[in-house]
Amino acid sequence: MKKLLMGLVAFGMISAGASVAQATAFDEGWSLTGGFNTTYNYNFNRPAGTPGTAVNGAGVRPFITRPNNFDFNRAELELEKEVADWAKFRLDLAFGQDAAVDTLAGAGDVQQAYAELTANVGNGLTFTIGRFATIIGYEVVESFYNWNTTRSIAFANAIPFHHQGIFMSYAPSDLWNFGLGVVNSSAGASVDNNDGKAFLYQLGFTPSDAWSFSLQGSVGWDGGFVAAGAGDSGPTFLADFVLNYQPNDNWTFGLNFDWRVVKGAADSGAAAGAGGMADVIAAVAYLHWDNEAYGMTVRAEWFNDDNGLVTGVANQDIISGTLTGHIYMGEGWETRLEFRLDRADTAIYATNTGARSWEPTFTAELLYKF
Repeated sequence: MKKLLMGLVAFGMISAGASVAQATAFDEGWSLTGGFNTTYNYNFNRPAGTPGTAVNGAGVRPFITRPNNFDFNRAELELEKEVADWAKFRLDLAFGQDAAVDTLAGAGDVQQAYAELTANVGNGLTFTIGRFATIIGYEVVESFYNWNTTRSIAFANAIPFHHQGIFMSYAPSDLWNFGLGVVNSSAGASVDNNDGKAFLYQLGFTPSDAWSFSLQGSVGWDGGFVAAGAGDSGPTFLADFVLNYQPNDNWTFGLNFDWRVVKGAADSGAAAGAGGMADVIAAVAYLHWDNEAYGMTVRAEWFNDDNGLVTGVANQDIISGTLTGHIYMGEGWETRLEFRLDRADTAIYATNTGARSWEPTFTAELLYKF
């Protein structure tokens, strides 16, 4: 009996050791990151429907859809596996109200799914293949990775959220980096509705630890930002400029400029007409300060929509100001309080009695990042 008990103990110790070894082998090379955020949104216009929605139905703020409401915005898991020193795989899964806007239609809640392969050329020539977040813009789709809770009008309407295709990047030195790619659509569509493709480009310059500049965008004959089924109605062109200045650990200044040109039918609202050209122009400035306990972000934006591509109203300018306060609670937790005011040339914002040209909103956010 004693020998039997000793044998069982020994077997258990061996099994436990094997399990630990297997867990260690599984964990090796894997990383798991992500975040979560929930908000309360109040629109002082008290619209009967969606805040930030034009009378003709064109929404300039697609991520904020329910006024006077507690929202579960996003929960995201980001899984990455380094297979070798030259290869890794990444899968991002997102859930919630925001994810319904920017995840891959028809494929569950996949936000990103790509392989990253690095060829032994110079300092390393990297190929990103699959579905990946856009290289364009200052902000990203995850609100908890931005400084402001709400997204800028430029992010929501002037640039794509993702790309599906292949992107090549190379940094010959610490000063310069560049990239080229080919994707299905300049609008970020996962399914190509024509024979054309869009080409991505990027050029970055980092002269010091404090300053960085980049120019990126897309060009193609792919029907991007054009109604589905419009065919190869290009060319489409998008230029995006980003400047970032961080003089110290507490202060950061950012500037983002976008120019999007579309040929053919518009994606929403008043079209330039088949064969015509239309464009939108946006400029956004950011000023952010923080310490270990508190922070503040000011965002100022000008959005020009002369052809009504976004708002459906020609000769339209929108000016937006956002003030966001941060309370850092530690261990990845943060609370934000945000006030935002948008002002348009015409009455495009819904109210409970009709429409007006301005829209004030308040948002409280709780978020966690790990």
